[in-house]
Amino acid sequence: MPKTTVAAIDLGATSGRVIVGQVTADGIELTETHRFVNAFTTLGPNNYWDAGRLFGEILTGLKEAKRLFPELRSCGIDTWGVDHAITGRNGRLAFPIHA
Repeated sequence: MPKTTVAAIDLGATSGRVIVGQVTADGIELTETHRFVNAFTTLGPNNYWDAGRLFGEILTGLKEAKRLFPELRSCGIDTWGVDHAITGRNGRLAFPIHA
């Protein structure tokens, strides 16, 4: 079985990270390429995620992952589960992302 290299993006409530997994017939080896603080912003009675900053952190982590692992093939993302983003037809955020 050839080695397969993939990345995982994990966005948690207080931190995020990008991890690269190298999968072989013998198992999987994980390398954290970037970790960052995550927190929401409170505006009035509601909490919101800073999607622009999170996107920048994800890009930083993926660039580092690609630098360290040029054979990187794909990535997946895991987020908070129940939060969602509302976008317009053009794909841009129509409203801040509730936390």
